[in-house]
Amino acid sequence: MPTPTHRSRFGFSFVPGLLLCAVAIGGCKKSSSDTTGSSASEGSSDSLVVVTLNSADMTNDAAIAPAGLKKIDAAASAPTLHVVFSRTRVSDAGLLQLAKYRNLRRVKSAGGGFTDAGVEKLKAKIPEVEVTTK
Repeated sequence: MPTPTHRSRFGFSFVPGLLLCAVAIGGCKKSSSDTTGSSASEGSSDSLVVVTLNSADMTNDAAIAPAGLKKIDAAASAPTLHVVFSRTRVSDAGLLQLAKYRNLRRVKSAGGGFTDAGVEKLKAKIPEVEVTTK
């Protein structure tokens, strides 16, 4: 006599299928992002805000467009600010646009586009800032 299974006629079990549907409908919640592209760090929601900028927030010459600056401005009152450039390049001019945010502590860009001289100019304005390319 065959062992009974809990598989549907579609070939997958009910529970994993239900979980898959829940993730598809509700989305994966890796971080608590809002529509501005900023999110609070887990465990310290009052002290750190991460703003993520993508190509829609950048100009053709890799500077930060007004829409991107607006996202950063919305988070600028946080005690600690991090800016992440996601799937986009940022130029030296774009880095210098960040110099007005004195609470900026980290800039992360996997897309590159800036030089060591641009990083040094930003650090001259905000010595505490860390710029990474990974």
